Amino acid sequence: QFHIPHGLANALLICNVIRYNANDNPTKQTAFSQYDRPQARRRYAEIADHLGLSAPGDRTAAKIEKLLAWLESIKAELGIPKSI
Repeated sequence: QFHIPHGLANALLICNVIRYNANDNPTKQTAFSQYDRPQARRRYAEIADHLGLSAPGDRTAAKIEKLLAWLESIKAELGIPKSI
């Protein structure tokens, strides 16, 4: 219907997907998850660490917000629209 390339669709949605997956009240996404508890928040925080976005003492939520801000800045630099 919208005829948007797959990569552009991913870029448009990535920050919303991260926010959804990194919420404060996580639930398993499948009935037979291989993990006993969701790990997305910790993993997104680790990504921020590896990219050098976080400062010593930053909490997980702050790291995730820095990751999201970084992604938004890349999208702006590349001219990715904010919505369809």
